Amino acid sequence: MCIFLSRVSSFILLYSSTSTYRSQLAAVWVTTSSSPSPYEVLNDSLRKYDTLRLKYIRAYIDCNKETEQGRRDIETLLSWTMTSNQDLAGFYIASALLRGGDPGKHAKQSRLTSDGFIAKVKHACSSATTEMILRDLAVWKRKNGIDNDEKKKLTAHFKLAYKLHLNLNASSKEVAEHVSKKNCPLAEVEAFCKCYLSIQSGYRISSINLSGMDGTALCSILEGALAKGKQMMQEAKVKVSRKKEKTASTTSKETQPSISTSDGEKQS
Repeated sequence: MCIFLSRVSSFILLYSSTSTYRSQLAAVWVTTSSSPSPYEVLNDSLRKYDTLRLKYIRAYIDCNKETEQGRRDIETLLSWTMTSNQDLAGFYIASALLRGGDPGKHAKQSRLTSDGFIAKVKHACSSATTEMILRDLAVWKRKNGIDNDEKKKLTAHFKLAYKLHLNLNASSKEVAEHVSKKNCPLAEVEAFCKCYLSIQSGYRISSINLSGMDGTALCSILEGALAKGKQMMQEAKVKVSRKKEKTASTTSKETQPSISTSDGEKQS
């Protein structure tokens, strides 16, 4: 009898403690369609297509970066890329960075933050070109000096590196901060600075290491290099314009009609 009463009392206590229902999370069910949506299918197809064509473009660039003619072909590909239409993924990324709105033409967008198919092609072209520049600088560094032809080539490399640096579409301060934060210099920045310092030091190839350099010091070097590049480009434009004027003047003299005199002599 005592055992029975003990069991009854235990049941009453257990029931009274659990008689109040408390809300609790029992389970979560997530329902998805068995087949992907048309948007997902289109997006996957576009990504696969971009990945495939980027693979072949990079292979083309790798095959061309071993010769001088190949370098010119890579420059042509880069110019085509700069004038082409922006891919949809790159447009969305650029618009998101602006928190909505039209980011404008991709040729004027900062390459420090841009992404997408077009941005990757530009990066591949620029990296291959700067790799060729740095390779020549490394070869010349192992020599005691460089001859006149190599000096001309170094100057051409500097002008090319100047154009590639401008394609970054970022100020010297932004580039310096980007490099100093990541502690890994961009290939375009490294080639540009080394060419500039080599020319400024009397065509002695610079061995400066930009890794770990203070942002202020790097910004100062970039400002000097940009000023030098702008000056050289202006001088080249003046030479071209003078050459055109001289050619036009020579052509006009050669095509000037002659006038016959009464004595049979010709006067111009």
